This record gives sequence, C-alpha cells and structure tokens, in this order.
Amino acid sequence: MHDKNMKKLLRNKLLGAACLLLLPLGAGAQVQLDSVGRDAKYVNNIIARSQKIVDALQLTDKSSKQNVLHIICNRYFLLNDIYEKFGKNKAERDAELYKHHFEFAANLENYLSEKQVEQVKDGMT
Repeated sequence: MHDKNMKKLLRNKLLGAACLLLLPLGAGAQVQLDSVGRDAKYVNNIIARSQKIVDALQLTDKSSKQNVLHIICNRYFLLNDIYEKFGKNKAERDAELYKHHFEFAANLENYLSEKQVEQVKDGMT
C-alpha cells in the first residue's frame, strides 16, 4: 500500500511540474482583435466603448490592458454576430448566447481579478 501512495504522490508532483512548465506558454499569448471583415467605423466605435471600460480598471501592465481590451471588443463583436445571425428567432439566439456565456468571464480571469471581471460586466450593461 505504501508503494502505491508513493507512486501516486510522484505522479501528482510530475503532473504539477509539467503544468508549471507549460503555464508561461499561455500567459504570453496575445489576444487578437476579431476585426477582419468588419466595418472600420463600427470597429473604432467598439474599441472606443471598450477602452472606457478598460481605463476604469486602472491596469498598469500594457500587455494585460491590450488583451483585456481585445477580449471586451471581441465579446461585443460576438454578441452582434449572434443577434444578426438569429435575429428574431429567440430560442436559437438564446441557445447560441448560452453556448458562449462562460467563456467571456473565463477569458477575462486570465488577466483580471474576480472583482475586476464584475466591473467589466457592469460596464458593458
């Protein structure tokens, strides 16, 4: 029994070490702005609206600021795309919105605290 516990402990330590080694790979990634094929005036409007929300967060890290800005802009783009695609079909629209419900907060949590995520949500509504 002792040997089994040691193997389990060693496996967990190795898994934890592997996760720590891979962590910087995701942390340095830049969030891309999903503006391709969109009207430039619309994109600039969304960027300006999103920038106000980001400014209120008073972030000091330039990279985090840019990533958060792009996450918020991309959320506005996605919501617009869903409303354009499904229009008045409430059931399909709501189903599509639900599919994407949790990813927004999860993406923001890579750069923000829970309190800041709530600030962003409040700023968007």
